[in-house]
Amino acid sequence: MIILVAGLSILAYYYGIYFLFAPFWIAVLILLNSILSNMTKPYLVRKSKLTDSIGVAATEMVKGMKNIKFNTWEKVSFEKIISLRKKEAFLTSIYYILTYVSINIGTIIPSFIVGSIYITRLRNDFTFDTAEVFFLISLSSMLLWPSV
Repeated sequence: MIILVAGLSILAYYYGIYFLFAPFWIAVLILLNSILSNMTKPYLVRKSKLTDSIGVAATEMVKGMKNIKFNTWEKVSFEKIISLRKKEAFLTSIYYILTYVSINIGTIIPSFIVGSIYITRLRNDFTFDTAEVFFLISLSSMLLWPSV
């Protein structure tokens, strides 16, 4: 908390009212991260249920083959397993994409802060040199370190 207050104070000292972009983007992107994390939970539950269904279908197939051996039975069982596997693969891909985005949101927060301050200051006829840009990047990254 001390680092966050110190970082915001330094931003306010050097960039004036533009320091408000930092808490805004931190709040917005952490809220987005929370929403994405909550969205991944149902996909994980549905994926687990499909995995159980695949196990049940495989057990039924083995028991059925012991009792009845027809070519049509093998085709029906194969199609059932393949359809369950496709559903499971789809849910797994959605789950991993949402998880990846949720995890990596923290890395883009400094970019949003720097970009917002940079663009608004350029519109107000302020100029930046390379040292100021790197200072702003390091300061914005420092704001995020305690929460990562």
